[in-house]
Amino acid sequence: MKDEDYRERSRQEEAPEERAQVLRERLRRGELSEERLRYAAYLGDEAARVLVPTAPRPPAALEPWFEGLRAFGNLAWLRAIAAGVAASWAPPDPNQTEFVIRDEDGDPDFDDELDALFGESHADSVRAGQIVERAFAEALWPWLERPTPEAHARFCALFDELPGDWYPDAPAGLRDLFAQVRYDGLEAPPRLRPGDGSLADALASGRSFRELSSFPRAWVEEVAWEGLRLPGVPFPGGHLSPDQEAENEAFERDEVAPRVQAAEARLRALVTQDGLAWALRGPAE
Repeated sequence: MKDEDYRERSRQEEAPEERAQVLRERLRRGELSEERLRYAAYLGDEAARVLVPTAPRPPAALEPWFEGLRAFGNLAWLRAIAAGVAASWAPPDPNQTEFVIRDEDGDPDFDDELDALFGESHADSVRAGQIVERAFAEALWPWLERPTPEAHARFCALFDELPGDWYPDAPAGLRDLFAQVRYDGLEAPPRLRPGDGSLADALASGRSFRELSSFPRAWVEEVAWEGLRLPGVPFPGGHLSPDQEAENEAFERDEVAPRVQAAEARLRALVTQDGLAWALRGPAE
């Protein structure tokens, strides 16, 4: 076992009261803020809870818990969203040459013109994916660490390189997270104004912030349903038969519900891991 691994394991195995003494000293020296400690306590750190026993208790359900993050500021809330988005973000494969539309025999259903169209669209998606990756690594996370004007300008420059239709295949929250940071930063944008017709205007005037409020449920549904589809699907304009409805209910109960629970636990773990590392690192680090 490496020395640093041993030290980290030893730190984790310390009693909360012992770790609280270390945190108290860091608080005294100004290396931590009480607000960061309250956030760590909300995320479940027992040592932080010892020092700030009045910190709010986290709800058991995911969505109220996630909404509670906003009480610690929009920076903490946007970090939580970014942690989930980054974990579900898979850039388009630049080597992909075959797409999803097939004929009834399972063969690619393309003529030359359609094949060229899909290939061009995929090339645009690959380029957008490369920009998104750079935006995360070079600008978004640095800005979330230290939201300086310089870091924000770097993010804006990369965002503005994205093609106008880059977002249809983006995972839950990615488009709205990027739009929020690009147009409003840490500020809650104003309400959507009547007459805002363009996408940029709509995002800049409030839609992104409101849609981010539904991020945890959208993320969980997307992750849980990945690769799945209901077995009973009616013909266009038709209705489900009683047998199809029963089949769908059984599928959602037996197949989907466990995946929803696992996705909820995963999102909570991702947010907690990133949030505790950030909170206990302290504002000065």
